[in-house]
Amino acid sequence: MDSSISASSSSSDASSSLTLNLPSPPPALSAHLSSTPPPPVPSLQVELLRYRTFELQKKILPDLLKQYNVSNRQGPMIFSRYHFTNLKPDVDPILLTGENESNSCITTELLKVSLPKKKVPKLMKDLRILLGKTYKTFLSNLKRLPTQASSKSSKIKVTHSPPSSHGPSTVQLTHGGITQRINLPHYLRLQSQHSLFSSPSSPPFPSSAFTLLLRYDALSGPGFQAAVPPSVLDYLLNSQSVKMECFASPLNHRYPNYCSAFSDTDSPFGSCGSFFNFSPKVGNFESNPPFVPSVITSMIEHIDGLLEGTVEPLSFIIIVPEWRRESCWERIKSSVHLKKIVTVKQKDHVYREGSAYRRRTEERIASFDTTIFWCQNEEGERAYGNEEEGILRAFKGGGDVIPMSRQQQTSASTAAIETSEKKEKKEKKEKKEKKRKATSSNFEALLGGGSNSKKSKKEKKEKKHKKDKQASTK
Repeated sequence: MDSSISASSSSSDASSSLTLNLPSPPPALSAHLSSTPPPPVPSLQVELLRYRTFELQKKILPDLLKQYNVSNRQGPMIFSRYHFTNLKPDVDPILLTGENESNSCITTELLKVSLPKKKVPKLMKDLRILLGKTYKTFLSNLKRLPTQASSKSSKIKVTHSPPSSHGPSTVQLTHGGITQRINLPHYLRLQSQHSLFSSPSSPPFPSSAFTLLLRYDALSGPGFQAAVPPSVLDYLLNSQSVKMECFASPLNHRYPNYCSAFSDTDSPFGSCGSFFNFSPKVGNFESNPPFVPSVITSMIEHIDGLLEGTVEPLSFIIIVPEWRRESCWERIKSSVHLKKIVTVKQKDHVYREGSAYRRRTEERIASFDTTIFWCQNEEGERAYGNEEEGILRAFKGGGDVIPMSRQQQTSASTAAIETSEKKEKKEKKEKKEKKRKATSSNFEALLGGGSNSKKSKKEKKEKKHKKDKQASTK
């Protein structure tokens, strides 16, 4: 399939929950957004160079741990926390420079993997030096890139794989020897968003989509990217007038209005930009940030500032892991604007994978308890309330969920029938095999005893004959 894959495709995959029709978006939020226009979408060559550089940066810490004779299994997780804490978006959207970076965020983790305390400063120094070298190399290579890319160097190869037993239909976008994969429903949704929100100066859809996928693939640290399930967002939309997500992406947002990490790659797909540049005066908002202490702390500080700066009804529903020992969790709990706090037990809810757009299954059981905080001013509490029963039901799969279309119902029914048929066939096969083994066992019991008896007599007779022969020879 080429790049003309259309949002009007009749594929049953296109009827996933991602394509459900939500109520029309609220009035324009431009008054609350930064007046600075989003930066242009980076060229393919620039983003490829950035992607390859960051792939090198991600390997530095695990390699250093190995050199220090320490297990590097936790290296990627530790680096992800270091990366999120020290990232400077005003310098580069994902690359670290190695300058003025804090190591306090990962010192405890380094000690947990048995790195001697006296070696931590030396390892951190080596890490910053190597990060700085890769970043300087990136800047040097950036200057050598052609200012105008040829049509050949900007071409994206788009192919389509049909659904299989291993997963749904997928679309592969390839350029510069790198392939990014995305499930077909997500691809069609991106295509629709790009047609609505891209400007005349934006690159063509395949280029914009490939650049977006590169950026989020680079950012996909282990365990830090997860979203609340659609049932929760649907409940908040229908019952608490929440119409905007403070932390989402073009690949996983549920509402028409959302903030995301990157203005340059995300704006052609409808992103309102970074939450930290968003200054609403009124409304109710859902906030589920990346699970990184420094980001959570920055979020609540921004929210407290917003609540203090308005007399209009303003409310934020914050959903984060219940990290009672982390200062970021305590910071939210100590907010003067906290009106209510509720715990969702680990066994009672799921999260949506951050990489759901390319996975076979989109949800996973939560690995921790979750805390829901309602931070509101007095007017916000009166206007929106903070009812908890509905959201707890929604986390368990209940709540007011938007109904499936007929196509979705048919697809779900077909899947259920296929599962049932497979289960029935498996049970029949197991039953047949069990019966065969039982019959074989009974047959051996009936005949095997006599056979063994005859065999035993024959062996005794041969043994006696051999013994007599030996005696006669002597």
